[in-house]
Formats: sequence, C-alpha cells, structure tokens
Amino acid sequence: MRLALLKHDGCLHLTAKTLDCARSTVQEYCYRYPELQAEAVQARESVLDEAEFQLYKKVRDGDFSAICFMLKIQGKSRGYVERFEPVVVQHDLSRLTDEEMLVLGPVLMCAVPSAPGAAGV
Repeated sequence: MRLALLKHDGCLHLTAKTLDCARSTVQEYCYRYPELQAEAVQARESVLDEAEFQLYKKVRDGDFSAICFMLKIQGKSRGYVERFEPVVVQHDLSRLTDEEMLVLGPVLMCAVPSAPGAAGV
C-alpha cells in the first residue's frame, strides 16, 4: 500500500486503482495507520510544491495568464481582487417635480423590492 501511495503522489483514487480495491479501503487503511496517512499528505504536498514552482517559473517567463492567476490568488493583500462590490446610491428625490416623479415612477418601482405582504407579491 505504501509504495502504491508514494508512486501516485498520495492520490487515494489512483492507489486504489493500482491495488484493485475501493478508494474507501485505502482511506480506511490510512486512518488506521497515521504514519501512512502522513506520508500520503507529504507526497501530495510535494506535488503542490512542484506546481507552485512551475507557476513561479511561468510568472518569471512573463506568461500573462500565470501572472493574472498569481495576482488573483496571492496578491489579494495588495488589492488584486476580482469581485463585485455593490454600491448603494441614495438620491434626494424630494427636489423632483411631479412630472419628473411620474416619469421615474415605473423605473423606481422596478428598482425597489416591494415589502413582504404587499399587493401582487
């Protein structure tokens, strides 16, 4: 089991396939033997280290996709985030004329959710 786990970099699915058993069998075996589980985790960490190394290499080579990915994932603390920030805009409608309110009425009715229990809900 140990050799199969290491051969497949700690991947339980591939280990099970090699040993012709269920993935859950490999998982239970790892729970039963914590030192085996630790080796599997270490093997997966090594693959992650290699992936990071390859990403850094691509960034240094100027690969735009890798640079963007790196900034999205690792650059959050520096403001490189990709998320939508809803902005609440409040306007003083009391200055509008009656005609302007009539024109804006249908638009405002679509923009403001009706209260629970209101007619038509």
